[in-house]
Amino acid sequence: AALLEVGSAPGTRWRSRWQETGSGTHLRILGHYNTGTHLLHELLERNFDSSVAAPDPDFEGVLNGCRFWKHSSLAVLRVKSPTTLEGCSDSNLIGLAMVRNPMSWLRSFKHVAFDLWACKDGEDWLTRPCTYPGYVPGLLGGKRYNDVETIWSDWTKDYESLAQYGFKRSLLIRYEDLVLNTSGVLAEVAALANATLMGGDVQQVDKAANPMSDHKQDARTFAAEKITKKSYLAEYAQGEVEEICKRIDREAMRRHGYSDCDDLGL
Repeated sequence: AALLEVGSAPGTRWRSRWQETGSGTHLRILGHYNTGTHLLHELLERNFDSSVAAPDPDFEGVLNGCRFWKHSSLAVLRVKSPTTLEGCSDSNLIGLAMVRNPMSWLRSFKHVAFDLWACKDGEDWLTRPCTYPGYVPGLLGGKRYNDVETIWSDWTKDYESLAQYGFKRSLLIRYEDLVLNTSGVLAEVAALANATLMGGDVQQVDKAANPMSDHKQDARTFAAEKITKKSYLAEYAQGEVEEICKRIDREAMRRHGYSDCDDLGL
């Protein structure tokens, strides 16, 4: 299928329709760094018309409430600023939450951790506490986690319980499915939003959607091979996989079909 660049005509029509009317179905994308939120946004923009949109959380005039940083911890927001989640129950809003295999996610984190750069280096990066810098939005500044594995476990727990945070309609999307079964995931979104995909074939995103990716041109092929071949496991230093499997929420991994620790007998 032909590729569209960011900001091309469909995206422009998408945004202008929302600026003019604020009507339609609002898709609220959630997910930690490196889980595919950029990719999901690009795919939605290329494959849905302006009746379905995922504007910025600060987009004025779209919905009252439910405006927050997409990488936020819902649990932290509920404790520190519960009114922030007001509006998430709007009948026109659908929460789309991204999760990713923690073994693969932590390798991406090790490469580019964004605001948590201080947590990715050193031999003890998997075992020491990780604290969000004070400037981070979403009321996460200064929040300390026992280790980076706990961050994955806590965010995944939030996304498994979106109804508890007010979302009446929601879908949890595995990054792996978005890459390997894009048409199936978009069909689920379409069914939930009572919408129709544009055109015939799904318009894929072959260039990297993540602005920090090293694999710009062949990103989709690279990501698919990494998932299917599980090459991320070989990138860990000796003992690191075992350390992750001791600390990560193993039951959460199993609930989402992530079997690396079990397959390795750890």
